[in-house]
Amino acid sequence: MAWRIYYRGGRVFSSDDGDWADAPADGVLAVLEISGERGRIVSGGDFYRLADDGSVVCHETPDAILHAVGHVQLSAIKFGWAVGPSEMERALSVARRDLAELRGEG
Repeated sequence: MAWRIYYRGGRVFSSDDGDWADAPADGVLAVLEISGERGRIVSGGDFYRLADDGSVVCHETPDAILHAVGHVQLSAIKFGWAVGPSEMERALSVARRDLAELRGEG
């Protein structure tokens, strides 16, 4: 499973750039999860991580992560960031464009 992380300030880090652990931890606005020609955009979370199957898991609270600590091995945690509506829309617009290109719509 491939992915692209969209950060505040317009930065993007993808699985082509390095491992999930290599991606910057702070400032995540959205993540595009890519599986073949399919994808989904995940956003609105305070915390993001990879599941064992490589899919992106988005948590709104630390409860799920704290519950899992000591029970399962977790991937590196990425931290979501609250931004104004215009910056969030810019990040989501880029993610939607990338998803459309992935699907051959762009």
